[in-house]
Amino acid sequence: MGSPESGMQRNGSGARSGDGYMATALPPTSIKLRDDSNDLPEEQAFYRDVVQGLECRPRSLPSRYFYDDRGSELFQAITELEEYYPAACEREILSGQSGTIAEYLGDDFGLIELGPGDGHKSYHLLEALLSRKASFRYYPVDISAGIIPPLQQNLAGLDQLQFHGLVGDYEAGLQYLNGRERRHVVLFLGSSIGNFSMDESADFLRRLRMSLHAKDLLLIGFDLVKDPSILIPAYSDCAGITRQFNLNLLLRMNRELNADFDPDHFLHHAAFNPRNHAMESYLISLKEQTVSLQDPISCLQSSFTLGCFEAVQTETSQKYTEADIKDLASRSGFRIEANFQDSRGYFTDSLWIADDR
Repeated sequence: MGSPESGMQRNGSGARSGDGYMATALPPTSIKLRDDSNDLPEEQAFYRDVVQGLECRPRSLPSRYFYDDRGSELFQAITELEEYYPAACEREILSGQSGTIAEYLGDDFGLIELGPGDGHKSYHLLEALLSRKASFRYYPVDISAGIIPPLQQNLAGLDQLQFHGLVGDYEAGLQYLNGRERRHVVLFLGSSIGNFSMDESADFLRRLRMSLHAKDLLLIGFDLVKDPSILIPAYSDCAGITRQFNLNLLLRMNRELNADFDPDHFLHHAAFNPRNHAMESYLISLKEQTVSLQDPISCLQSSFTLGCFEAVQTETSQKYTEADIKDLASRSGFRIEANFQDSRGYFTDSLWIADDR
């Protein structure tokens, strides 16, 4: 579970930034990015991806659509749960070792955080960099416009922070920044990389590497393989917040795709797959039911009949061994500079350097 500009502050709207992207101001310290070359409008791409997932066997729904504004709020609530150990483990790493990490990062760079959330993950590192008077510009990149204003408010105590929020997906943010900073340091904290399979992770990280210069740095979080009795409650908590998070995807489809999913007819279920070391989340249909949705532009309708207790997979959360992390860095064009781990050995923030080969 996890989840994403320029050094110039913008206060206008509709300013063209190049590379096929349109920069549109939100507040004065935020820029909204839109991919001008995308084949489909965002809402139509949502419809297409949902239809493709429900047509497959076994059925699935794309996890990237979890993060509307409500989904982002729910995920922030998840990170505060006692059962959700990844957030606590990474807080321990960053609160205790940010001074050391800051020394590795050096000086004069753009600090790009993919999926910043409410800022609790990066706060200690930002504070450590400011304490050592490092020169850097902070660019949080998030798909949800609702994340940026509270994030900026949460970081308001860091007086010297140069804040430049970006609203868009991760690759749009990185492409927009390409060429605007001499050095880049990318933060991909939390366990967001686990939303990809191993092959998908390598592909994503290779594309990220292509957006960086040789010797640029990436600090990336990895949730390590551990006892399933620890893993499963993190994805199916007693308070039912992860259940709400999963079911919110149905509510988003109802709202944006004119769908007719009844959340009461679905069960949230999380399980550990020991063969591929991944947590898997599902919505299980509690009865045989027919659901429909509509393309918001063409008004084309699609219907699907789900069997009683048929499972629709909504998320995969990959867990990693130390060998996996080393292999992934090598496959993606990076090498490991240092690893930072919590006291229980549950989580690793790994600092990678972009190889010059």
